[in-house]
Amino acid sequence: MKQPLEPSTMPQPIKLTVEDFLKLKASGAFGYYSKAELLEGELWGVIRAPDGVDQWDHMVPILLRPIDHELLESAGSFLEYKNTKLIHGIIFGLESDL
Repeated sequence: MKQPLEPSTMPQPIKLTVEDFLKLKASGAFGYYSKAELLEGELWGVIRAPDGVDQWDHMVPILLRPIDHELLESAGSFLEYKNTKLIHGIIFGLESDL
């Protein structure tokens, strides 16, 4: 039977930086959103309204795509982590090989 993970080895969501946000923005990662913000390390956005519909103002979490994760990883954004995983649109940092 597997032992439960110790709290110190549990994957933790990575808080993104302003530099990460700017890299994602430059790559077009937020094209689906009329507004994108970085709030306390998390990405939030307003989904672009279809033509003929009044602009929406409801903020939703922005879920990253595999290509966004690869962009940030190749740019060296996660060097302090042994490994990272994209799980349901959120990047988790792992301190050990799981």
